[in-house]
Amino acid sequence: MKSFKVTFFNPKDPSERYNDIIKVKSEIILKEMIRSKGYEIDGLIEEIEVEDTFIDKSQEWFSRNFSTSYWYKVDDEVDFLDAYAEALSDWETERSALVTAKYFFWKSSKAIRSKIDDMIDIYDKWWFSHIYEVFAKNEEMFSENFLTLMRQSRDTETSIWKIISNPVESKDRWQEVEWYVQLTRSLNTLMKNLQWELTKPIAWFLWMFGFIMAISLWIVPIMLEWFGKIRDISKDNYYWFWEIVIGTSNFLMNYWIYLLWLIIWIISVIVFMYRTNESFKEGFHKYMLNMFIVWDILTLVYTKKLTSIIAIYHESWMTWNKIFESIMPMVWLIPIKQELEFIWQNVWSYDYETIFSNYPENEKYFTEMFYNQLAKESNSSWGWDTWRFKKAFAMILKNTDDLWNKSVSKYPAKIGSIIFSVWFVVVWVYVIGLLILIMMTSLNSI
Repeated sequence: MKSFKVTFFNPKDPSERYNDIIKVKSEIILKEMIRSKGYEIDGLIEEIEVEDTFIDKSQEWFSRNFSTSYWYKVDDEVDFLDAYAEALSDWETERSALVTAKYFFWKSSKAIRSKIDDMIDIYDKWWFSHIYEVFAKNEEMFSENFLTLMRQSRDTETSIWKIISNPVESKDRWQEVEWYVQLTRSLNTLMKNLQWELTKPIAWFLWMFGFIMAISLWIVPIMLEWFGKIRDISKDNYYWFWEIVIGTSNFLMNYWIYLLWLIIWIISVIVFMYRTNESFKEGFHKYMLNMFIVWDILTLVYTKKLTSIIAIYHESWMTWNKIFESIMPMVWLIPIKQELEFIWQNVWSYDYETIFSNYPENEKYFTEMFYNQLAKESNSSWGWDTWRFKKAFAMILKNTDDLWNKSVSKYPAKIGSIIFSVWFVVVWVYVIGLLILIMMTSLNSI
C-alpha cells in the first residue's frame, strides 16, 4: 500500500474542501476512488512516506494474508481477460462474457471464480455507465495498467475486446503491435525466465555458504576432539593446515554474533541512507544501472516494460500526456525516470531525432533500438498518430525479445559462473582440503 497526500473538493460546492492522507494500492485507484464519491482532485497528488506503527503493520499483514483467499497473479489476470475478450468477439453480451470467462477456470480455482461471481453480482445489482466500473470495483484482480486501459476505453468508446486482446497472424507478428494480453504475457515470460535463471546461482551460493558454515562451526570441533583422544596430531608435518582450519572455526564460533551484528548494521545504514537521502538513492540506482551485466538486464526489462505500456495506450488513442502521467509512477529507478521525464517534456517538438541526440549519451538507459527506431519511424513529416508508431513500437519489442534470446538470457549463467569461480576457491578448496586432512589423520591414527 502507498500513502498519498491529496486535496479534493465537491464540484457542486467548491467551498467544501478536504485535505487527507489516503492509503491505496496506486495513484490510479486513488483518483477513481475520489471521483466515485463525487469529488474532484485539486492540484497535484503527492506520494509521501508514512512510518507505520507496529499495530498498523500487524493489521496490514493479517489483512493481506487472512482477509481474502484471493492473491493477484498476472497469469490469472491475462487468462481471464483473454477468455473475456474472446467471448465478446463472438458477440456475447458483457454479462454472458463474464460467465464464459468464469468457466475458463477449473472448479478448484475457487478464489478466482468467486471474484468473477462478485463481478457478475455487481453487474446485476448496480447501475453503471460503463463496464469499466465493474472492473474497478474488483480492482484487486487487475493491474494498474489494465484499469487505466479500461478507463481509456470508457472515455473513447473503443471496443473493449479489441483493446484487451487482438492478436495478429503469426506471419504479420511484430509488424503490428499486439494488444494487452499478448504484450503482458510476453513481458511476464521474460520476467519469469529472468527470475528462474537468477534463482539458480543464488540458491547454489546460499546452500554452499550454509554447508561451509556447518563444517566450520560444528564438524571441525568434533573431529578435532575425536583425533585428540586418539593421539597427539600436533607433530604431523601437515598440522599447519589443521591450524588454519581450527583458527577459522574458532574465529567463527567466537565472533559469529559480532559478524552478524556488523552485517545487520551495515545493511541498516545503507537502507536508512537509501530511504532518507535522495542523492544517495539516485547514486545507488546509477551504480546498479552501470554494473557489468546488470545494466543490460535492467535496460532490457525496462525498455520492454515501458514500450509495451506505451504501445498499448497509444493504440487505444490515449494522449501522450496521459500516457506519461500513467507510466511515470511505475518507474522506481531515478535515472530512468529522469530520462523519461526529458522525453515527456520535449515530446511536443515532434522531432524525436533531436530529442534523443540532445540527451547525454552516458545517461541513456533504454536500448539503442528504442532511440533509433522511434527517431527513424516517428519524424514529424509523417504526422503524429500514424501506423509508423505502431511499426516503431513493434520493432523495439521484437528487438528486446531477440536480445533476450541471443545474449541476455545467458547473463544469469555468467553470474552463476562468477559466483562459482569465487566460491570454488573459498569453499571447495577448504572442504576438499579438510576431507584429505581428515583421511590422512585417520590413516596415521590407525
